[in-house]
Amino acid sequence: MTMKLIEGQVFPTGYQLDKRLADHAPWEQWVCINEQTGERALVQIAPASEIPDWTSHAQAIEKAKGLVHECVNPVYSHGQENDLCYFLEPYLSEYRPYVPNSDSPWPVLSELLDVLAYIHPLGLSHNGEYDAYLSPQLKDGGRPDPTDDIYALGQLLFASLTGELASSPGEPGAPLPDDLRPLAEQMVSSSVIDRNLTPLLIKETLARYFEGSAENIAVADFSRAQQSGAISAHDVPVVTRQTRAINTRHAAVAFGVLAAVGIILFILLPTADPVTQETRVDQPAQVDSIASTPPSTIQTPQETGPTPFAAARLEHLQKEGESIARDILRLQLTLEDHGIFLWADARYRQLAEELDSAEALYREGSYEAAMSAYTAIRVGLEELEDEMTARLAEAVASGDAALASGDHEAALTALTIANAIEGNNPDIKAKLSRAENLEEVLSLVRRAELAERENNLAVALDLFTSARDLDPAWQPAPDGVNRITTAIKTQRFNESMSAAFQAIAARQYEAARSHFNEAQAILPDSKEPADGLAQVSQAQTNDAINEKRVA
Repeated sequence: MTMKLIEGQVFPTGYQLDKRLADHAPWEQWVCINEQTGERALVQIAPASEIPDWTSHAQAIEKAKGLVHECVNPVYSHGQENDLCYFLEPYLSEYRPYVPNSDSPWPVLSELLDVLAYIHPLGLSHNGEYDAYLSPQLKDGGRPDPTDDIYALGQLLFASLTGELASSPGEPGAPLPDDLRPLAEQMVSSSVIDRNLTPLLIKETLARYFEGSAENIAVADFSRAQQSGAISAHDVPVVTRQTRAINTRHAAVAFGVLAAVGIILFILLPTADPVTQETRVDQPAQVDSIASTPPSTIQTPQETGPTPFAAARLEHLQKEGESIARDILRLQLTLEDHGIFLWADARYRQLAEELDSAEALYREGSYEAAMSAYTAIRVGLEELEDEMTARLAEAVASGDAALASGDHEAALTALTIANAIEGNNPDIKAKLSRAENLEEVLSLVRRAELAERENNLAVALDLFTSARDLDPAWQPAPDGVNRITTAIKTQRFNESMSAAFQAIAARQYEAARSHFNEAQAILPDSKEPADGLAQVSQAQTNDAINEKRVA
């Protein structure tokens, strides 16, 4: 089935497709916009006929929704509509693809190991979709487990350091550093037992190689989100751009690896069931313990959890926080779409740092302080939004002045800012185009003026014409064309007039008339050719009179 998705189409319900990013068959990636909030998201879409096990995929996504990690991009919605399967994730606007054997591999490998160290204890494993990274067990139809992740990571290590994959399981053919070869060979072994390595051990070994010292793995004590009737500070997070997009730098690196190398987002297809932790209870011992406790010391169980007032207060704070968060997100999207990093980078980044601090306050339970900080951040972003009109006018004025003075660097800087703020303004785009061409235009004009001083008029005209074609508004260029064109005509006119007078002197009257007519055609408004023609007629009359006298 071929999908025919177009920009502006509503899919899934409530979202409008904005821009197609890439294909990873059978999936298409699109940027989409929430029709209610204006928030951007990333949606991946595939024909249901191409995903026969969609039910298991959807179940796996549900299992992974509680994952919280800075390098794991959460899938927050999924479904099937009109014979198309989809899932939605936060849209990360800033990332670059990871290119094995050209980028430094350690930052990416380190973060991937952190993710594996996080998900493996939960009984989850990553299921890759690219044959080159699939273990022999997966290729034979086996069920994914953590050792398959180790195999894929080993292949990524080979690709990063040598530009090649291991030639066959357990027999890598590409040269590797001696310090890493034993580990790498074990990681791509065909034996599950050989690959039974922990991410911590692998990270320590790679850290010694890349950094020269062992690095403790930085993995927080994360756990799955649990459903509970009690309300706590963690149950009512304020969802902001930072929390939804997590850490864009870290997540972008991980996402780039997935796109370029084929390692899918870890929360996309975690197919292994979570490890069930059972607490063993020795019932007889428990009975004996209770029986031996004096009645006076037995404590009556007390109810825990917030009071109704506290619960209502938390609910109010949640609603207020979500409202502020939507405002902050809208403002961030607006400002970033209008080039905030070009004209108020320091202030914007400062507000981002303050937002991180506000979220920390909220997580710590300092709700009032957090709300005050969120409100101040919103005010700061609103002030930046209000400044856009003034900044646009300032940038346009600076760009115009720079264009007039021939300062191409200042013009390019100012008009780039103006175009970022108001990218749909054709006048600004035209000025930016002038700024981009100004340096070349100035060079052409300088060369044309030099040729003019040397009286090399044909070369000067060509150079002035080229400059004028690049930027007709740069006045020295069209002025030069007009001036050199006039000079060339004057030169040709003088040459024709001179040739005509020489012909009169030689009594070649027809030739003289021809040269005077040429001169008249060159400068139609000149009276000199007509005077010359009169002289030709007079000379012929004089010759005729003289001939009669002689006869």
